[in-house]
Amino acid sequence: MKVSSNFEGGRIEVQELGAHGATLTIPHDVGAQRFRQWFAFDVSGQAGSSFELFIQNAHECTWGDAFGGAYKVFASDGQAWRRLDSSLVGGKLLIRGTHAERRLRLCYYPPYPAERLSALRRRTRLSGGTVRLLGRTPAGRAIECLQLGKQDRPVWVIAQQHPGEAMAGWFVEGLVEFLTGGGAAARALLESVGFAIIPRMNPDGAAIGNHRTTPQGLDLNRKWAHESAPIEVSVTRAAMIESGARFFLDVHGDERLPWVFAQPPDGLPPVEVRNQVDAFQAEMLLLTPDYQTKHRYPYDSRVTPSLAFATNWVHHQFGIPSLTLELPFSDHLGRPDPRGFFPARARRLGARVARGLGVVLMPTR
Repeated sequence: MKVSSNFEGGRIEVQELGAHGATLTIPHDVGAQRFRQWFAFDVSGQAGSSFELFIQNAHECTWGDAFGGAYKVFASDGQAWRRLDSSLVGGKLLIRGTHAERRLRLCYYPPYPAERLSALRRRTRLSGGTVRLLGRTPAGRAIECLQLGKQDRPVWVIAQQHPGEAMAGWFVEGLVEFLTGGGAAARALLESVGFAIIPRMNPDGAAIGNHRTTPQGLDLNRKWAHESAPIEVSVTRAAMIESGARFFLDVHGDERLPWVFAQPPDGLPPVEVRNQVDAFQAEMLLLTPDYQTKHRYPYDSRVTPSLAFATNWVHHQFGIPSLTLELPFSDHLGRPDPRGFFPARARRLGARVARGLGVVLMPTR
C-alpha cells in the first residue's frame, strides 16, 4: 500500500504504513499552528483489496468533533466523488475502503482543481466577459476577478478566502455556468446587472493544502479593516471601491453545521437592505430545498460590527446587502443524501443563487 500527497492541495503525514492499512496525522496549516483540519491524499494498493486507515490526531484538529455525526470522508477514483465508511472512534478518524484499479483520492472535501478554474476563465472570455488580474500573491499566483455584464455597481461574489472550504469553488462554477450558459434568464440578468466574481481569494493557501490561512498564517476574513491588509484583501477592496457594489456574497464552508444558510452582517442594517435580504432568502426557499433560514450562527443586531470581517466591511463601505453564504462539509440535514453535500450540489446551488439574485435585483421582470 502507498500513500501520497504530492499534488495540488495535497496534505497528510504518514506515521506507519502496512500492506493493508496506515496510521496518519493531519498537519497544521503552514504558518498557523492553531489551524489543523484539511487533508487530501492518494492511496494505492492491489485492486479490490480492502484497507483501513487511522487518522490518529483527528481529535486534536481545530474542529475535531466535525469528523463525527453526518460527516463521511470523500473519495474518488478519478471519476465521480463518493463517500467512504468513516467514523470518529476514540478521537481517531477510522476510514475503511477498497482499492480502486487506479489510485483512490481521499479528501476532507473534494478540492476545486486549478484545471477547472482555467476552464472557468475560458468560459468567461468566450461569453464576452473579461478576466481581470487584480494583483499577485506573495508566491506570484494571480488574484483574478471574472467580470460578466455591466461593471457599474456589480454583484460581488468572493470564494475560498479560507482555501480548504473548496465547496465555494464548486459553487462559483455553477454560478458562472448559469450566467454564461446562454439561457434567456441569464441574458436578461446580464443586460442590467453585472457580476464581479473572485473564484479563489487565497490561491497560495489552496496550492499547499492549508485549510484556513495563507502560507504566512493570515486568516483573510479577519483582515478587511487593516490599512496594511494582505495583498489578497487589499486589491479586492480597491477593485470594489473602484466599481461600487450592489450586493455582496462571501462564500464559505462550515465544518460543524450541516446546513446551507446565509449569515447577515453584524449590527442592524437599514430597512431597505433588510427587505432585499428577506426577498432574496424567500426566493431561495422557493428555488431549492438545499436552502434554509432556520439554522445559522447566533445573531444579535445590537453587536457592534467588526470591520475585520468581509461582510461587515462591505456593508459599512457601501450600505448594501452583504451576506456570508455557508455550505456544509458533511450534508444538508434538511435534505440528506448518501453522497453528502457533494460538488454537484454546490454547483446547482450556485446556479440557483444566480436566479434568486435576478429576481431580487430585477423585480420588474
